[in-house]
Amino acid sequence: MQAVAPEPGVPAAKRRRRRAFVVTAVVLVGLLVVSALAVTQGWSLEYHTTCETGAVLAEASAVAPVVLLNSPYNGSVYALAGLQPGSPIGSYGSLGTSAFNGSVSSAGLGLNLAVVALHNATAAGPGAVRPCTQPYQAEIMNAGSGLYVGILLTGPGNWSDVGEPSTVFPWDTNVTFDNSFSHANAPSVSTCNGSAVERVVRSSHLTEYLHTNLSGQPVVLPFNIPLSDAVFHYNFPADLGTWQVDNLSEPGGPGGGWAFSYSPCS
Repeated sequence: MQAVAPEPGVPAAKRRRRRAFVVTAVVLVGLLVVSALAVTQGWSLEYHTTCETGAVLAEASAVAPVVLLNSPYNGSVYALAGLQPGSPIGSYGSLGTSAFNGSVSSAGLGLNLAVVALHNATAAGPGAVRPCTQPYQAEIMNAGSGLYVGILLTGPGNWSDVGEPSTVFPWDTNVTFDNSFSHANAPSVSTCNGSAVERVVRSSHLTEYLHTNLSGQPVVLPFNIPLSDAVFHYNFPADLGTWQVDNLSEPGGPGGGWAFSYSPCS
């Protein structure tokens, strides 16, 4: 290997001090980066805490929607939701359905669900510090019996999706969901003095709730349907009115597509 010639005119002692300064600066920058990660991202260099699942504490079976559709008054909607490959219910691939004139429709399947215990575990080496925030959680174990498409939660003619049913069937209350209009959080759609309008909406999450008992006490735990992508196609008829929109698929929302509150043209 060819030796690097010393800088001309620079004493050896000064060059050593300069190299020591550079090394020290690099080390300090590295320590600052690690400290920043520790503060902002919860990282640890020597070991880190993770949250792991443990024993099954309870099991339940229920009918759970994969697609929930609110159709605009006098309009229509159709949707297709893909399921994540490799998930407990991913073998179904996708499910779809449609709805018309203010009706609310759904498509889904039977699910076997479980409540599993959570506990903290210590892992050696660097990594994110992610301790458990609760003692248990709900999980989908696998698909149960039954597949349904086009089950109406409410019939046609509704101007508003406020207060719609939160279960697919009145007697099957192990799983609930929220597909109702709560408040307008997206631009309204109006066709007053105008032509028909089509809107396409995508969603990547749908949150539902498992109702069960642990040690004789009722618990309600959220779980997510493993969607890969859900695409909703809404059609609004010409010169009919204005539909306020609650975008359920916004971050922090229950997922799915849109919910509506209609008013006619003045």
